[in-house]
Amino acid sequence: MTFYQEIAPYYDDIFPVRQGQIDFLEEQAAGKQASFLDVACGTAGISMALAKRGHRVTGFDNNEEMVAAGKEKCSREKLDTLSLCVGDMLDLSFLKERYDVIFSLGNSLVHLDTKKDIKRFLEEAKDRLTEDGRLVLQTINYDRIMKFQVNALPTIENEAKGVRFVRKYHYDKEIQKIRFQTVFTKEQIQRENEVCLIPLLSSQLIRMLEETGYTHIRSYGGFDGREFETDTSYPLIVTAEKGKQ
Repeated sequence: MTFYQEIAPYYDDIFPVRQGQIDFLEEQAAGKQASFLDVACGTAGISMALAKRGHRVTGFDNNEEMVAAGKEKCSREKLDTLSLCVGDMLDLSFLKERYDVIFSLGNSLVHLDTKKDIKRFLEEAKDRLTEDGRLVLQTINYDRIMKFQVNALPTIENEAKGVRFVRKYHYDKEIQKIRFQTVFTKEQIQRENEVCLIPLLSSQLIRMLEETGYTHIRSYGGFDGREFETDTSYPLIVTAEKGKQ
């Protein structure tokens, strides 16, 4: 059984949906009933929350186990405005419509292999936005990580569910990536995993968005709209508009 097969049933216990996330995303749609695309949706918790509020939502992930877990939850809720599928961030041609808001939360963006891949995703997303559509991206604040050589993120503990998720960082100078090491514990189950992440700085992401033609780019240090501070903010949240063709 793979690491993601192991944690899929507990994904919502590790990363519960926060109301602030939903409110922030709805603000990007200017308060209207909108179409959303959830990129790297995991088990679709955020997608489901948006669908329950009347929005049309498509979610996809490249991990079949996560999508299967999301579909199982959706079948119980009978959400007819939500569709889930397996897909690739670097090729959105399988999507046949355009969306008012495209979002990728939870640090998914930096799991791509290269900065060139990140820029390719930005281009793919721009092509799938409506004329006035917006893109929302969330990553860890790598300005802080790199400047202060941060070697771990706060451990996630959900005592009620008996879940613990340890997250360690190690910057590998040779490959110029961060080795992200995790340990998932649930009662007698313990699983370890490692992936390499691109330490994408805020200035690099903003420059990529500008080069791709996005406009009205804004950075935040939280879903409450607080100002982004390179030295102190934990997340980096960026919004951008499609811009004129």
